[in-house]
Amino acid sequence: MCPINSVKLRDIVDALEMHGAETSSFVNKATGEVVSFGHDVLSAVEENGPEELLAEWPGWQQQEYKAARELLDHEEDFVALPDEFDIDEYSMMERFCGSVNDEGVSNALYETIRGKGAFRRFKDAIHRFGIQEQWYAYRDAEVIGIAKEWCQENGIEFRED
Repeated sequence: MCPINSVKLRDIVDALEMHGAETSSFVNKATGEVVSFGHDVLSAVEENGPEELLAEWPGWQQQEYKAARELLDHEEDFVALPDEFDIDEYSMMERFCGSVNDEGVSNALYETIRGKGAFRRFKDAIHRFGIQEQWYAYRDAEVIGIAKEWCQENGIEFRED
Protein backbone atom coordinates (compact mmCIF):
# COMPACT_ATOMS: atom_id res chain seq x y z
CA MET A 1 0.00 0.00 0.00
CA CYS A 2 1.19 3.47 -0.81
CA PRO A 3 1.73 6.20 1.80
CA ILE A 4 -1.22 8.45 2.51
CA ASN A 5 -0.77 12.08 1.51
CA SER A 6 -2.73 14.73 3.33
CA VAL A 7 -5.97 15.89 1.75
CA LYS A 8 -7.45 19.37 1.76
CA LEU A 9 -10.46 19.16 4.06
CA ARG A 10 -12.29 21.75 1.90
CA ASP A 11 -11.95 19.41 -1.14
CA ILE A 12 -13.64 16.62 0.82
CA VAL A 13 -16.37 18.96 2.10
CA ASP A 14 -17.00 20.30 -1.43
CA ALA A 15 -17.30 16.75 -2.79
CA LEU A 16 -19.69 15.79 0.01
CA GLU A 17 -21.86 18.82 -0.67
CA MET A 18 -22.02 18.07 -4.40
CA HIS A 19 -22.59 14.36 -3.89
CA GLY A 20 -25.72 12.95 -5.43
CA ALA A 21 -27.29 9.62 -6.18
CA GLU A 22 -25.60 9.52 -9.59
CA THR A 23 -22.11 10.55 -8.46
CA SER A 24 -19.33 8.91 -6.47
CA SER A 25 -16.35 10.63 -4.89
CA PHE A 26 -13.09 9.15 -3.67
CA VAL A 27 -9.82 10.20 -2.08
CA ASN A 28 -6.73 9.04 -3.90
CA LYS A 29 -4.44 8.14 -1.00
CA ALA A 30 -1.39 8.23 -3.27
CA THR A 31 -1.91 11.83 -4.34
CA GLY A 32 -4.25 13.30 -1.72
CA GLU A 33 -6.60 14.30 -4.54
CA VAL A 34 -10.39 14.10 -4.30
CA VAL A 35 -11.98 12.77 -7.49
CA SER A 36 -15.64 12.60 -8.44
CA PHE A 37 -17.42 11.15 -11.42
CA GLY A 38 -20.82 10.02 -12.54
CA HIS A 39 -21.83 6.39 -12.37
CA ASP A 40 -22.40 6.45 -16.13
CA VAL A 41 -18.73 7.28 -16.64
CA LEU A 42 -17.64 4.51 -14.28
CA SER A 43 -19.86 2.05 -16.17
CA ALA A 44 -18.32 3.13 -19.47
CA VAL A 45 -14.81 2.61 -18.10
CA GLU A 46 -15.72 -0.76 -16.56
CA GLU A 47 -16.96 -1.90 -19.95
CA ASN A 48 -13.65 -0.72 -21.44
CA GLY A 49 -15.55 2.09 -23.08
CA PRO A 50 -14.31 3.40 -26.39
CA GLU A 51 -11.24 5.42 -25.50
CA GLU A 52 -11.04 6.59 -29.11
CA LEU A 53 -14.32 8.47 -28.50
CA LEU A 54 -12.81 10.15 -25.44
CA ALA A 55 -11.54 13.05 -27.59
CA GLU A 56 -15.15 13.81 -28.57
CA TRP A 57 -16.29 14.13 -24.95
CA PRO A 58 -16.34 17.51 -23.18
CA GLY A 59 -13.23 18.28 -21.13
CA TRP A 60 -14.95 17.74 -17.76
CA GLN A 61 -16.16 14.30 -18.84
CA GLN A 62 -12.69 13.40 -20.12
CA GLN A 63 -11.34 14.20 -16.65
CA GLU A 64 -14.05 12.03 -15.07
CA TYR A 65 -13.19 9.20 -17.45
CA LYS A 66 -9.49 9.42 -16.60
CA ALA A 67 -10.26 9.51 -12.85
CA ALA A 68 -12.53 6.47 -13.17
CA ARG A 69 -9.88 4.63 -15.18
CA GLU A 70 -7.29 5.42 -12.48
CA LEU A 71 -9.69 4.14 -9.82
CA LEU A 72 -10.27 0.85 -11.61
CA ASP A 73 -6.57 0.39 -12.36
CA HIS A 74 -5.44 1.21 -8.79
CA GLU A 75 -8.40 0.46 -6.50
CA GLU A 76 -6.10 -0.02 -3.51
CA ASP A 77 -5.16 3.69 -3.67
CA PHE A 78 -8.75 4.95 -3.32
CA VAL A 79 -11.22 5.29 -0.46
CA ALA A 80 -14.87 6.13 -1.15
CA LEU A 81 -16.22 9.24 0.53
CA PRO A 82 -19.44 8.99 2.51
CA ASP A 83 -22.55 8.96 0.37
CA GLU A 84 -25.82 10.84 0.81
CA PHE A 85 -27.11 8.18 3.21
CA ASP A 86 -24.07 8.63 5.46
CA ILE A 87 -24.61 12.38 5.45
CA ASP A 88 -28.36 12.12 6.19
CA GLU A 89 -29.41 15.69 5.61
CA TYR A 90 -32.89 15.01 7.02
CA SER A 91 -31.43 14.21 10.46
CA MET A 92 -29.24 17.27 10.11
CA MET A 93 -32.32 19.43 9.50
CA GLU A 94 -34.03 17.84 12.48
CA ARG A 95 -31.07 18.65 14.75
CA PHE A 96 -31.01 22.19 13.40
CA CYS A 97 -34.68 22.65 14.28
CA GLY A 98 -33.83 21.77 17.87
CA SER A 99 -30.89 24.16 17.91
CA VAL A 100 -32.97 27.24 17.06
CA ASN A 101 -33.38 29.37 20.21
CA ASP A 102 -36.75 30.85 19.32
CA GLU A 103 -39.23 28.15 20.39
CA GLY A 104 -41.91 29.32 17.97
CA VAL A 105 -39.53 29.20 15.01
CA SER A 106 -38.13 25.86 16.21
CA ASN A 107 -41.63 24.34 16.40
CA ALA A 108 -42.59 25.75 13.00
CA LEU A 109 -39.44 24.28 11.48
CA TYR A 110 -40.20 20.88 12.99
CA GLU A 111 -43.62 21.02 11.31
CA THR A 112 -42.05 21.75 7.91
CA ILE A 113 -39.95 18.58 7.94
CA ARG A 114 -42.86 16.20 8.53
CA GLY A 115 -44.04 14.24 5.52
CA LYS A 116 -43.49 14.45 1.80
CA GLY A 117 -41.87 17.64 0.50
CA ALA A 118 -39.97 18.25 3.75
CA PHE A 119 -36.79 19.54 2.09
CA ARG A 120 -38.63 22.14 0.00
CA ARG A 121 -40.80 23.32 2.91
CA PHE A 122 -37.76 23.53 5.18
CA LYS A 123 -35.86 25.63 2.65
CA ASP A 124 -38.85 27.95 2.20
CA ALA A 125 -39.22 28.27 5.99
CA ILE A 126 -35.60 29.17 6.72
CA HIS A 127 -35.88 31.95 4.13
CA ARG A 128 -39.23 33.11 5.51
CA PHE A 129 -37.75 33.29 9.04
CA GLY A 130 -34.54 34.89 7.76
CA ILE A 131 -32.33 32.18 9.26
CA GLN A 132 -30.90 30.72 6.07
CA GLU A 133 -27.38 31.89 6.93
CA GLN A 134 -27.72 30.22 10.33
CA TRP A 135 -28.80 26.98 8.60
CA TYR A 136 -25.98 27.09 6.04
CA ALA A 137 -23.39 27.66 8.78
CA TYR A 138 -24.90 24.81 10.82
CA ARG A 139 -24.95 22.48 7.81
CA ASP A 140 -21.38 23.40 6.85
CA ALA A 141 -20.17 22.67 10.38
CA GLU A 142 -21.98 19.31 10.33
CA VAL A 143 -20.47 18.35 6.96
CA ILE A 144 -17.00 19.39 8.16
CA GLY A 145 -17.52 17.18 11.21
CA ILE A 146 -18.53 14.25 9.00
CA ALA A 147 -15.46 14.82 6.80
CA LYS A 148 -13.09 14.96 9.79
CA GLU A 149 -14.59 11.85 11.34
CA TRP A 150 -14.36 10.02 8.01
CA CYS A 151 -10.68 11.00 7.66
CA GLN A 152 -9.92 9.74 11.16
CA GLU A 153 -11.76 6.45 10.56
CA ASN A 154 -9.82 5.91 7.33
CA GLY A 155 -6.41 7.01 8.59
CA ILE A 156 -6.30 9.96 6.21
CA GLU A 157 -4.48 13.10 7.26
CA PHE A 158 -6.18 16.34 6.33
CA ARG A 159 -5.16 19.95 6.24
CA GLU A 160 -7.40 22.97 6.61
CA ASP A 161 -5.70 25.35 4.17
